[in-house]
Amino acid sequence: MARGLFTLKQQLQGLQQKAWNAPFGNTYAAVFSGSNYITGPSSSALNFGTGNFTIECWIYPTALNFGGIISMILTTAAGLQIALSLPSNNGLYWYTSAGMGLQVTNSALIPPVGRWTHLVLVRSGSTVSFYNNGVRIGTTTNSGSHSISSPYIGINSDGANYGFIGQISNFRVTNTAVYDPTVAWLTVPTSPLTAISGTQLLTFQNATITDSSTNSLSLTNNGSVTTQLANPFGIQFPTPAVDYLVVAGGGGGGYYRSGGGGGGGLLQGSVSIIAGSAITVTVGAGGASNTGSGAGQGSSGSSSVFGSISAGGGGGGGGNGAGGSVGLNGGSGGGGTYGTTYSTPGQGIIGQGNSGGYGNTASSNGGGGGGGAGTAGLNWNNTTGGNGGAGIASAISGTVTAYAGGGGGGNANQGSSPYNSAGGVGGGGVGGGNTGSGTAGTVNTGGGGGGGTGEGGTQRGWDGGSGIVIVSYPDIYAAAAATTGSPTVSTNGSGSMYGAGAGSLLYTGVNTTLTFAGDFTIEGWYNLANFNNAAGGGNPGLIGFGTSNWVLVIPGGQYYFYSGGSAILSSSSAVANANVWNHFALVRSGSSMVIYHNGVSVGTATNSSTISIGSSGVTVGSNGLSGTGSITGYMSNVRVVKGTAVYTSAFTPPTTPLTAITNTQLLLNTVSPNQYLDSSTNGYTPTVASPLLWNQLSPFATGLGYKNRVYTWTSSGSITF
Repeated sequence: MARGLFTLKQQLQGLQQKAWNAPFGNTYAAVFSGSNYITGPSSSALNFGTGNFTIECWIYPTALNFGGIISMILTTAAGLQIALSLPSNNGLYWYTSAGMGLQVTNSALIPPVGRWTHLVLVRSGSTVSFYNNGVRIGTTTNSGSHSISSPYIGINSDGANYGFIGQISNFRVTNTAVYDPTVAWLTVPTSPLTAISGTQLLTFQNATITDSSTNSLSLTNNGSVTTQLANPFGIQFPTPAVDYLVVAGGGGGGYYRSGGGGGGGLLQGSVSIIAGSAITVTVGAGGASNTGSGAGQGSSGSSSVFGSISAGGGGGGGGNGAGGSVGLNGGSGGGGTYGTTYSTPGQGIIGQGNSGGYGNTASSNGGGGGGGAGTAGLNWNNTTGGNGGAGIASAISGTVTAYAGGGGGGNANQGSSPYNSAGGVGGGGVGGGNTGSGTAGTVNTGGGGGGGTGEGGTQRGWDGGSGIVIVSYPDIYAAAAATTGSPTVSTNGSGSMYGAGAGSLLYTGVNTTLTFAGDFTIEGWYNLANFNNAAGGGNPGLIGFGTSNWVLVIPGGQYYFYSGGSAILSSSSAVANANVWNHFALVRSGSSMVIYHNGVSVGTATNSSTISIGSSGVTVGSNGLSGTGSITGYMSNVRVVKGTAVYTSAFTPPTTPLTAITNTQLLLNTVSPNQYLDSSTNGYTPTVASPLLWNQLSPFATGLGYKNRVYTWTSSGSITF
């Protein structure tokens, strides 16, 4: 690999990333020690009844009060409460007068110590959702009547226990739904909150602790809560960035026993983005070959640009008696043949390309050197031209593809023998033989053009391949606001759904398409916190089928496939591990049924019964028996194929997201924001049991798994985030 190449930075943020404005410093926060707190008067302004409401603020915990709740945002004994739990049971909780209203226990979603986090609890109609930095981390239904009296902020309602330690800023309560609780993410404010319509309480914005709503509620400071300047907006949130791949145009091949053209410069990495700002995209063309006579060089390729990132075009290859040119920061051209002075190839610039191969310095019959690229082109080898350098492999485009390969060098005069030398992987043109032609670099990979042939054949070089610009970013982003230049837009990956022991998906209306009388394959990935009996009783289930109770469960890490309460197939022992990704596949071929764990058979049975779904449908994430046996953990890429035994022997589990192959009847590939939709041609829409959340965790390699939107330009344009 070329020296100095940027390492592709993966954006594995569990929280939503957005484009933030410049830091806003003119706001304040209240500072809590764990024993001081704020109280307010009993006021009808805080009686929500059965209506809508929104409670939001920014918090900055500085310590966790191990052993109890540490953040009481707003509460009475018979009212509303948002709380943070102790580290041994991390969670966000909303209590109602009837008890627990909503609980989120995924520790990855809990506000960390030493960083600002925006929290929202919102109800619209009967839907109530929690948001953490804009990401919905919990949702439920509730239409109860809520009245608040003497609110406590920063401590439990008795004013004595479980105090918050840290800062709270811009605390606002409204009797309206400021945000839509049915969406997966929302836009977090980037400046201090204001007293919008419906605001009933607004505080912790000023040097003094006052209510800035029109109610001007009297707030009492208990234990000397202080204030200080604060900046919860902007830089404390994860830096918004997208991944990019910029490949310049490759250089063209030279004329007559020439060296191949150099592959275009290639840059990949991450770059910050700002909402509403357009980023220019320029795709560089490949360099033209030399079609003249004598020692002519090919032309350098053109640069490609993404915003402030510029990758230089590859150098043209040398002709007979002339070295290749230096690329514009890209891979150099290969050396030409013959002569001691002009056969040296142009040097690649460190960081984007390496030198091409040397041409023959001793014989007029010597071959040209291969073009440089991500790796150095090979020198001439007697009469055979050198190979072009291989391209750099990148997964940013969604599949592992090699870009910016150098072109192969042309060959010498060897009568009728066509000693072709291969072009570089990733777009380099193939060098020409004595009686045959070389080939051009592949378009849109930045490959260098191939070298010319020997005296007996077509002696011209070949054009370099044009460049390409690809932008990819986590699927927690919304789609780009605008693009020009007609980029190809695709999705390439998936995350997972997270269940906390009480959620599952139910697909109904599938009783005909998912009745199995012959071969089938049911597969997917899971990552469970434990294999204990799940909430609601019953064994934790991966997938269940209908009223006849066909269900695949995994109690204690051991597989069982039940029919009507009787196990017809099981693994001989517990084989699954907790807290890691496991692949499962239940396959029937003829009358032979096999359960595969990570590609290895762990249980077999003979069964040819018809599996009928009935009216109950298919459940994912529970055992199918009235919603019991829900998992605690993650599932991803669950696929049901009817009529095909996809696996008939040991196999390596797929390393990329599953696709809707022939006979696919159900495919849950968990691509947000439609992470629960069936991606098969049936397009089933499930009923989602709460709480069941989307998560960026994926069973696939980073760069292939959690990514979603990919914009690919093969001609110039722009993108606005």
